[in-house]
Amino acid sequence: MSYARPVVCRVKRIGDVSRCMYSDGGYLAKKITHMIDGKHIAFDIIEQTIRYAGKISLRGGTIQIESHDDGTSSVHMLTRYELHGPARLIPRFLINLVVSAMHKIVIDDMKARLVRSPVLAPARVVEFQEAS
Repeated sequence: MSYARPVVCRVKRIGDVSRCMYSDGGYLAKKITHMIDGKHIAFDIIEQTIRYAGKISLRGGTIQIESHDDGTSSVHMLTRYELHGPARLIPRFLINLVVSAMHKIVIDDMKARLVRSPVLAPARVVEFQEAS
């Protein structure tokens, strides 16, 4: 499975586009549709060239960050996708494994950014939930 490279642009407002590059040369372009700074972001996938895009089309999703009183945070992720052709016959748990792997990449990148940021260093990602 390919892995995501760090996102090169940061989104600041609704309508901004972020491109996530993957190690195999593919990418996802995400257009921000809703945003609450530091808490919630919703996006639509407007372009994708990842290797399984012809079988599984990613449509969009949300990332929600919930802060806790003890200084930790929970991250809740949801991905919308559509299956095409024979991929519709793939067992749901296998599709969920692929989506989970993609979510883990995002979570790992978020953790790495928190460690590098002196302002955000006290926060920790302690929970990973997904729905697809």
